Amino acid sequence: MIPFNLPILISSVFVLGFQIIFFFDSVFGRAARKPQRFGHFVLFALLASVYLTLDLEWFASGVALLLIYSLADTYQVELKNKLMFTVLYGVLMSIVNSLSIFIFYTLDADEFRDFEPTNFTASAKTLLLSCILMFVVIQLIRMVAKRRTYPLKPGYYLLFLFVPVFSIYQVNLLAATSEKNLHFFIWVIGLLLLNVLVIYMFDTMMDKFQIQQENFQLQRQMDYQDANYEKTVHSFKSIKRIIHDTNQHFLYIEECMKRGDTAAALEHIRVTLNKVEDAYHRVNTGHLVIDALVTNALNIGEANGIRIDTQLQLHSQELNIDRYDLCVVHGKPETAKHTMRWTKKSIRFFTCPRPLSTKR
Repeated sequence: MIPFNLPILISSVFVLGFQIIFFFDSVFGRAARKPQRFGHFVLFALLASVYLTLDLEWFASGVALLLIYSLADTYQVELKNKLMFTVLYGVLMSIVNSLSIFIFYTLDADEFRDFEPTNFTASAKTLLLSCILMFVVIQLIRMVAKRRTYPLKPGYYLLFLFVPVFSIYQVNLLAATSEKNLHFFIWVIGLLLLNVLVIYMFDTMMDKFQIQQENFQLQRQMDYQDANYEKTVHSFKSIKRIIHDTNQHFLYIEECMKRGDTAAALEHIRVTLNKVEDAYHRVNTGHLVIDALVTNALNIGEANGIRIDTQLQLHSQELNIDRYDLCVVHGKPETAKHTMRWTKKSIRFFTCPRPLSTKR
């Protein structure tokens, strides 16, 4: 507890605020900062002033966490991350504060023999040393933190919070029941490093889950592309069979023309056209790649209840367009089946009238 001295109070609030922002920059990154933060700073200044000047007794911990969260909320990250690192910072600050009291105790300072928060000199010295030590701890955190923002399940957050909560319990228990000797110092340092290690483990866990999720998504994409490839090959083979059958029809018509039986030829043409329209109502531009891809897109659309109208005009049999681009365009019907409303899409191909080489 610090008496109301305006210069000292402003300096203390500034140092605490700068240190907390420095901590959250280390774990969240500067890029996650919100553009508008003035209101959060005002709230933090008010809470910090109350925390430093008033004897809040049992409410001190709650106010401390609230003022830490007021600055954590200035970052665009998940609420679970804000809460977890708010608690973690509070635990680290408490451990560092206990370490500061131990250091002054070993220096035989009389005001630290029976430390009381209302002692201005002891509180000011402890706060100053705690801030200095906390900057060292934050530098360690900056070396191990990767600033991951991948979301995890709530159970993992509770699991990682167990160590900080248990640590603060151990520190308070040791401060109340044990002597402030070398063993106390080693125990506090161990808890401090353990909580820094929690941040490293948390980042490593997020990294692992992110890689697993990306591998899962890539595997799904590969399976989807493999299925589309099989459908495209099937459509291509079907078109080849149609070309073969068409060639046989032309041979028959040619034979009828040689015999002078035009009526039989016309009748065969009429029957063939009717069967083609009824049995195979797909495109046939003469370009096998375009026919296979467009036919595959029409089949996907029909299977998923999507109506696709085509209007193809090819001025050349050689197209200057990547196969990848065609696959992307004709892969859109697979995505369209997930939409919940009716939409009208129009895709047109424009080709040059002069011969061009197809890209390999």
